[in-house]
Amino acid sequence: MEIQREQDEEATGDHENDSSTFADYTPKALDGISALMKHPDPVIETSTLSGIDLPKATFKLRLPFQTLLEGRITSLQYETILYACQQHEQILPEGSRC
Repeated sequence: MEIQREQDEEATGDHENDSSTFADYTPKALDGISALMKHPDPVIETSTLSGIDLPKATFKLRLPFQTLLEGRITSLQYETILYACQQHEQILPEGSRC
């Protein structure tokens, strides 16, 4: 029975009872930006990843203030855009961008 339950959980993505494996994800790079809307869907990560710090966000993301005030993007989306832009700033040895 336990094997069938585990297979059902894997198929449906229902891992609510497995708190030792998964943790709720909260964006870590948004120090001082509390006005952003929380992501509407539950977002989780493995417990092992939740203990790892992300690189320091150094990119200055410039979005229209109304975009943030009106909740057009969530905190998770903001963090994703921030890190994508920061990575794109890096120049590879052959001269192209990351």
